[in-house]
Amino acid sequence: MTGVDKARTIYITTWETIAVTALPPGWRNRYRDDDGTHHETPCPAILLQEDRGTTKAWDELQGDGQPPRRRSHFTAAEPPYETRAVFADWDGGELCPANDASNYAETHPPSSPDTGPAA
Repeated sequence: MTGVDKARTIYITTWETIAVTALPPGWRNRYRDDDGTHHETPCPAILLQEDRGTTKAWDELQGDGQPPRRRSHFTAAEPPYETRAVFADWDGGELCPANDASNYAETHPPSSPDTGPAA
């Protein structure tokens, strides 16, 4: 099989926010830019999230030179749910996990000194 013929499979966890804890002003999320610099955004809250299930997505090979077809299947999690707490950021007016961004680096409290160059 060549790289084009191989089926790809990914697993995506569905995290549902069940509680929000606001943070005082001064907390900030740091992100790495493509040019190696950093930029920061305010970190407004911590999100408490539960794992509600996993989506398995894969390419189903068709044969006869046809491109693979994308398939998926959701498997719901059962209580008690796994939980996590993550720092939040704003995205289009909604709170979202900061670490969902591929360039997320870290979150700093108000008392933390700057740790590197900010753009």
